[in-house]
Parts: sequence; structure tokens; C-alpha cells
Amino acid sequence: MPTTKSSPHRLAIIGGSLAGLMAGNLFHRIGWDVHIFERTDGILEGRGAGITILPGLIETFSACGVPEQAYGIMLPERIALDRAGNIVAQRSFAQEMTSWRRLFEMLKAAFPSERYHGGVTLERIEQNAEKVTALFTNGQHIDADLLVGADGLRSGIRS
Repeated sequence: MPTTKSSPHRLAIIGGSLAGLMAGNLFHRIGWDVHIFERTDGILEGRGAGITILPGLIETFSACGVPEQAYGIMLPERIALDRAGNIVAQRSFAQEMTSWRRLFEMLKAAFPSERYHGGVTLERIEQNAEKVTALFTNGQHIDADLLVGADGLRSGIRS
């Protein structure tokens, strides 16, 4: 007779930026034991601005447990500039704009802080039929049922 687990599934997410936090919040909300590991210690910054808020983003953030709130600022028009800074096109087009940092802070506030581990760098992954283990350069490790690689351009998962 097969055994059943009485504890929730465990998910380890490598990468604590927007994708990692979205996945973490979604899995946490359906009852998984989720831990996020981010190599940067402290606040992630400088990742971009001028992000347009569309209905799909609002729906996704709602599913992640982000409370309804102002995402950014309303802009009444779009202006296109050439390389010299001259206006080449201008059109009335109301839209809400935000920054990467604002989205990051909203997602991070929705995720349990004790499950977000900053300053932790992945060393390697080991896997067998029962589990996947992430081992970190500081000697820590986590055993999980599922591992998600959300660690960006210089991914330790894909290398």
C-alpha cells in the first residue's frame, strides 16, 4: 500500500526576484512549504522603471495575495523622443506606470519574511527519486519535493 505524506509538499526556489516571489507566493497560498533563496543580501534594486500596469499583472498579484492598492502613477499621454531628445510623437493615452522596485516590494511584503533567505548562494543540486537537495556555499542545504530555478541571467541552476 502506498504511503501518503501528511506534511505539505516542500518547494525550494532559487532566486528571490519577481519570478521567484510570484512562484513562492502562489505555491504558499495553496499550502506548500515554500522557501526562497536569493544570493543578494539586502534589497534588490536598479532593475528598471517604466513598467505598464495591465490587467493580467493585477490579476496575478491578486492571486499572489498582494492586497489591492495603488501600483504606480497615472500618466495622461505617451511621448516618443529621438536620440537627441526631441519629441517625435505625442499621443493621449492614459495608463498606470510603475517601477520594478515597487512590484518587488509588493510581492515581498506578501511572502512570509522568515521563508525568504537573502545572501545565500547556490553551490550545487543533488537529486534522486525521492527528493531534490539544494546545497549552498555557506554550508546550508534544503531537501525539497520540487526546485524552481528563478535566478536570472547568471543562473546557477542552468550552469
